[in-house]
Amino acid sequence: MRLAVFGATGGTGMQVVAQALDRGHHVVALARRPDAIGIENPRLRVVAGDVLISGAAEAVVDGTDAVVSALGIGYRRHATTVYSDGTANVLAP
Repeated sequence: MRLAVFGATGGTGMQVVAQALDRGHHVVALARRPDAIGIENPRLRVVAGDVLISGAAEAVVDGTDAVVSALGIGYRRHATTVYSDGTANVLAP
C-alpha cells in the first residue's frame, strides 16, 4: 500500500511512518522541515512543503491508496488553523 502522511515530524506522525515502513508499505510525507523526519528508507519519499499552502498536498496525495493525518500543534495552546485549513488543503486535490 502507498500512504500519504501529513504531520510526519510529530510524535504520532513519526510512529505512523515508522510502523508503515516496518510493514512494507510505501510512504510519501509532506514536511516543512524534511530533515526532522530522521528516517531513511527506500520506501519513504519526503516532500518539502507546508500543508497550510494551497496545492502543497497535491504531490503527496497523488497516486496514494490512503491518507493519514497526524496534524497537530504540539503542546501549544494558542489559536491555530492547522487543523481546519490544513485538512481543507489535503482534501482539495
